[in-house]
Amino acid sequence: MNALMIDIETLGLNPVSNVHQIGFCAANLRTGNYILLPTNIYVRPAAGTFTDFDTVCWWMQQSDAARKAVFSPEVERITMADAFMELKNAYEFIGGKDGGATVWASPAMFDMPILTFSFGQARPDLRESKPWPYYMERDLMTLYKMLDPEKKLKPTNPVEHDAASDAKAQMDHLIAIFQANPQILEGAK
Repeated sequence: MNALMIDIETLGLNPVSNVHQIGFCAANLRTGNYILLPTNIYVRPAAGTFTDFDTVCWWMQQSDAARKAVFSPEVERITMADAFMELKNAYEFIGGKDGGATVWASPAMFDMPILTFSFGQARPDLRESKPWPYYMERDLMTLYKMLDPEKKLKPTNPVEHDAASDAKAQMDHLIAIFQANPQILEGAK
């Protein structure tokens, strides 16, 4: 079973927040092998999105590595419409809905609503508001709170609050949970 893990970095905490960085990776949950290595998409600020002063202040208190990873002026930033297409291509590459590929985030109720709004703003011409069907979304936070509440299986993350690094750490945690509890893998489809 293939899974796409997504993590975002934002300039706010509500569904209309400005998305600054999208990190993703994909792996086969049965084997633990990566299909897509961790990747960052740097996104330009989009019209209709919100930047929260308190969140900007929070970012100023994060590590130099995190701030540099997310706010580096040296990276090329793309539109949210182009980010939509990159994630659509990644999802289709790992099998898409017909192949049973799931999309994970931690927590899904933070990342997915913000992406859904941002994609809808960026691609009003499209009928779908995200590159995968809503029913293929899964929540890692719920899973680990149930099956790894003491976080014994959670890997270390070298650069917290860098979306690609967070996505990889979350995928590694997901793989570890499924390898420790193989009987639940079928129910995650």
